[in-house]
Amino acid sequence: MGELGLPEDISAIKRELGRNNYQTKNTATEAIIRIELRQSREKAIAALYELQPATIPQRLLAQIFEQSASVSSGTLVAGLSHQSGEVRRITVNLLRTRKELAPEVAERLLMDDSANVRLEAVRALAADGRRQAREWRPRVVRLKL
Repeated sequence: MGELGLPEDISAIKRELGRNNYQTKNTATEAIIRIELRQSREKAIAALYELQPATIPQRLLAQIFEQSASVSSGTLVAGLSHQSGEVRRITVNLLRTRKELAPEVAERLLMDDSANVRLEAVRALAADGRRQAREWRPRVVRLKL
């Protein structure tokens, strides 16, 4: 459905999502995002943020964010609170490389559940020259029990 589906199919796919069937939920979510991606990158990102899938294929994420220069910084910042750690990692990485990640936001991301997001936050803070790495270590290398 994701490869051949049309925008008109989205309402039927959303009805299937509403059933909350674990066997079809991921496929339906991915189908909606792929259909929206064929319309525009912005629509795909909006669907990704709205649906909040915990997991999403890496290849699809690469397609969504491959031409990231056209994605606004505000849109990327919205991705920092996504349920998926991989989406958060991608958005923090893009903001860091653009030098548009506010130090206060990077500090907050040091407490993220994802080690990769925390690493990107450290890289951003190091590039900003805010603090020494020793001060971040307890927050970055913490264990989750």
